Amino acid sequence: RAKSSVPTKPRHLTITRVFQDGVELNWMPPSEPNGELHYIIQYGSNTTNTASNLTYYNLTGLVNGTTYNITVMAVNSAGNSTSDVMKYTHNSATVSKCKYIMIFIGIRKIMQKILI
Repeated sequence: RAKSSVPTKPRHLTITRVFQDGVELNWMPPSEPNGELHYIIQYGSNTTNTASNLTYYNLTGLVNGTTYNITVMAVNSAGNSTSDVMKYTHNSATVSKCKYIMIFIGIRKIMQKILI
């Protein structure tokens, strides 16, 4: 039986939502998983083992104004992949701006329906 290989790194790490104290991370799985996967996320001095093959994670406990190097590694029975890395500065003010924009868009759509 051939020895399995470590997975290639996860791809396209992105932030899809910003919360008051965190973010939602999304990524694509490795092009070569080489077995069953789970993911390890590192940010600052913190490490989280997702214990899951899901390709998203809500990262909480971020401090406003702090810059983080966020990394995601794929893990299989042979070991860890290299990391997909992202530099991110948490700005919780973005959350408030997004809420106001969504409210404005919602009101605008309602007004358009009323006027039609």
